[in-house]
Amino acid sequence: MANLLTRMQEWDYYLGIAGVKRMQGLYQATLVAQGAFSVYRTEKIKDIGGWPDAIGEDIVVTWRLLEQGGRVIFEPTAVAFTVVPTNVVHFMRQRARWARGMFEGIRAVPPWRQRRTLAALITDIDFLIPLLDVGYVLIWLPGLILFLFGIPAIVSAWALTVVPITPICTSTAEAMTRQSALRKALEDRGVFYVLAVPMNQRVIAKTTGSVPGGEWRADELIASLPATAWRTRSAGNGSKGDRRYGWARARINGARDPDAEYWLLARRSLADPTEIAYYLTHGPKRVALAELARAAGARWAIEESFQTSKGQTGLDHYQVRQYTGWYRHITLSMLAHAFLTVTRSKKGATSRRQRPHRPEPARNQAPPRLPGLQRAAGPRTRPEPLTLATPTSTNRETTSLSNPRTRPINATVVLGQIDMRRHRNDQARAHEAYWE
Repeated sequence: MANLLTRMQEWDYYLGIAGVKRMQGLYQATLVAQGAFSVYRTEKIKDIGGWPDAIGEDIVVTWRLLEQGGRVIFEPTAVAFTVVPTNVVHFMRQRARWARGMFEGIRAVPPWRQRRTLAALITDIDFLIPLLDVGYVLIWLPGLILFLFGIPAIVSAWALTVVPITPICTSTAEAMTRQSALRKALEDRGVFYVLAVPMNQRVIAKTTGSVPGGEWRADELIASLPATAWRTRSAGNGSKGDRRYGWARARINGARDPDAEYWLLARRSLADPTEIAYYLTHGPKRVALAELARAAGARWAIEESFQTSKGQTGLDHYQVRQYTGWYRHITLSMLAHAFLTVTRSKKGATSRRQRPHRPEPARNQAPPRLPGLQRAAGPRTRPEPLTLATPTSTNRETTSLSNPRTRPINATVVLGQIDMRRHRNDQARAHEAYWE
């Protein structure tokens, strides 16, 4: 039966399920996986001791799964149906059960026991829910009524409290969404990748050997690996020869791809062991560490191609204001760079094949003499010096080379004379061509 209360709950479910839980799913820490809308793995439920004896059993189960390092995500394509209260009495009883279940979850798994930082942060919000409810009823609703009568002071003050939080939440969510969206897009297309990540990247490690499972920072997970996990592998040739580094990896959780594996890869400098770079990898099963190192080292070849394109074909020499102009310039520059690379490669191979073999002379061997030239026999005679005549002194007057009737010649006069001569020659040619 549809009435005003059920329609209000429709919007409440739409906001709470499709909005808030979608945001929480970006951090893989959905606060509550409702029993009416959720699918659980049987083995995971058994690992946490089964269903608890509580009013809000779905809240307690969700928080225990998060405590064990599990992931609770939101599936936007799922379709589910539920039955909602149709009168106010049943509605109040339902919300009372939800509130009691929240306190049961806090009692069973306090937020400070959560291993994952984001899961602890999201569960900490439950402490603020009672205060938010009181503020909403006693401050926001009266302020909204006063705003309708032209008194916006309370609503404006309430809205200003949200302003400092908005940039922090927006920047954090945007950065995490951008990385996860790129990886998800590659995985949906079946593309394997090796992507560089910061040292504070959060990953969920699998329990292997001495490494316990759960949420880790990238640098902390790599630091927990034993010394035997590091191997020296080549990342490819560079400008100074073979680039060799120390490499280590740890298995982490990823999407449900049965034919792929997910690793946290680390590259350590042999000269400075404190210089470590981190990568998230998605590749086929039983992929070798050397193959992952080679893929991670391919970025140097790409950067070198960019530098070459900038210097030879003007990849970054553009002044455009629209995407179409930029795209045309970049495409033409890359095409020219590819043409030059292929042409240089073919020409170099041809010149190496057609180069004649010329034997190099020995270091102490004298150069060959031309035929008919022989060294003269006997001692070499030194040439006699020539005697110069003694100059006679004269008392003649000094004559200047300049002509007083000739104007001095400078650059302008010379150019003018050249132009006049060219003009006369052009007139003479035109006159001859006319009479011919």
